[in-house]
Amino acid sequence: GEHDHRHTSIVFTTDRKHKHRKKKEKTSLDKGFKLSHQEVFLASNVPQLIASPAGRIVACNDFFYKATGLTQKDVKRLTIFSIVKVDKLSYMFDIVANALRSSNPSSVVTKS
Repeated sequence: GEHDHRHTSIVFTTDRKHKHRKKKEKTSLDKGFKLSHQEVFLASNVPQLIASPAGRIVACNDFFYKATGLTQKDVKRLTIFSIVKVDKLSYMFDIVANALRSSNPSSVVTKS
């Protein structure tokens, strides 16, 4: 006899992708998802810091402490310029100067 080649659909009602996720936790794929820059900064596995315009370190993430071996007490007395190798200081000053110019367009000095 001939074989019956009918198509059978199987529908899974369990959404396995989200099985281990907390029910109220949203992902970037969900409508209404809001990115928390603070959460990304703190949870990052890249050493990061935030500095004042004068170079004083005002915040850093845990990975920064791990990567540098510095403590919170150390960081409070340091500036970004004191943690950069001497041969890279002029490069760091250029980066800071460019950042300050781009964040305050009225302070941009044009060469004549």
